[in-house]
Amino acid sequence: MKKTILTSTLIAAAAIAVAQGGWKNPAYITATVSERFDEGSAREMTLTKKGDAFSYLTTNEIDGMLGGTQRVEVASPKGFYTWIPGRPDLVLRLWAPTSFDVFDFLAQPKFSRADLEVYLEGIEKALGKKVLVGKSEQIAGRDCLVLTILDQPGSSSDYQRLWIDRETGVAMKLADVSKGKTTYEREIKSISFVAPGADVLFAPKEGSKVLTGIILPSTLINAANPSPTSAFERDMAVINKRSEKAWAGYGTEFSTFGYAGTNYRQIRKDTFQVRQERVDPREEERRRRQQQRRGNQIAQRQFVAADGGQFQTFEIRVAAADLSSTVQIEEGNILLTGIPPTVGGDIGTAAGSTRAGAEKSVVYPMTQSDFVDPKTGATLTLLQIENRDLKPWLAPLALGEGEKVPNQVAGNAMFYTADKPVKVSVLTWQLGQTRMALVSTSLGKDELLEIAGNIKNSN
Repeated sequence: MKKTILTSTLIAAAAIAVAQGGWKNPAYITATVSERFDEGSAREMTLTKKGDAFSYLTTNEIDGMLGGTQRVEVASPKGFYTWIPGRPDLVLRLWAPTSFDVFDFLAQPKFSRADLEVYLEGIEKALGKKVLVGKSEQIAGRDCLVLTILDQPGSSSDYQRLWIDRETGVAMKLADVSKGKTTYEREIKSISFVAPGADVLFAPKEGSKVLTGIILPSTLINAANPSPTSAFERDMAVINKRSEKAWAGYGTEFSTFGYAGTNYRQIRKDTFQVRQERVDPREEERRRRQQQRRGNQIAQRQFVAADGGQFQTFEIRVAAADLSSTVQIEEGNILLTGIPPTVGGDIGTAAGSTRAGAEKSVVYPMTQSDFVDPKTGATLTLLQIENRDLKPWLAPLALGEGEKVPNQVAGNAMFYTADKPVKVSVLTWQLGQTRMALVSTSLGKDELLEIAGNIKNSN
């Protein structure tokens, strides 16, 4: 027993090296963090940090989908990825992490240890605020320096208090106080510097299938067992029936790809915008509060960017003012979202009513259907919208001018390629009044044209 304890102690000690500024820089940090807003209940997250990489469990939504589904998420300069616990063989590459908090939870100070303990005047000058030093306290067994940063000189009711680990500089506890009331509190309940088990990964494991492209987050769930493409034809028939007109194209020839599902929505002519999918009101409130809290005022700010540039979300929803009239139901492989097609008036007008001089809204149906190659993880997405241009949906790919493709079946066809933020080939064309686009991570122009030629509708 003594030998085991001694070995663990030596491993932990070996994992800690002295970093710049006098702070020790552990090779690994695993911490369970609890945070609470106002009078709300506390929420815990366990995360592990290795260098600039983070691994953690989360149930956060991804563009309005998979909320409440537990996922492993990793964030590092090499990219952002997620998978279902116990299923690391199938991975979804994210355009951005769903929790930027993790970069703040274990951040080291931008000031040296000597600055915090001795040269407070320099810190006060840098922050433009008064800093008070309190008595040392222990949090989760760690000896902490207690700092109070006043919002205004002499203020006793508006401040941030930090409990800084004297060895690593990690904020073991943080409290924001406004008008004498604690509005946000975060505390590390446990912390370890021992290397985690082999099941904790900081990147997709070798040989895993990584899903990229513009696929829906829900495809991560469905891609493990894709349906035959005949299910896609069936789902398009359901959508056409629900739309009361045959506008959506259908087909069964999609090369080696299986069908992962379709997202259906309705877009209003008078107001629409590129934005995230609808989020749960509780999640929206959490995000709002996150934006209001101060954040660790003495921490280094590190922005970790994935290869390929800016983070963007590109799901299309009706404008926020209209979200109250949306409906969501699931039917087979279809996630149906949208507003009733007879809504009248402009923003804020109740269904069936109009304001003086207002024209009735026109609603355009749209679908996104995802397909996955079960052997390689390559993805193919089919976008369809009636009577509208698909360019806003493709804008995040920065496609450029493109190449005109003469084709008797696919009218007004254009072919594009993009390397960043994700490597894809894109074919756009028009079938009757329906604008269509195929976005593929593996297929070339001729293969996309062949698939497009097999898609039909009744327009």
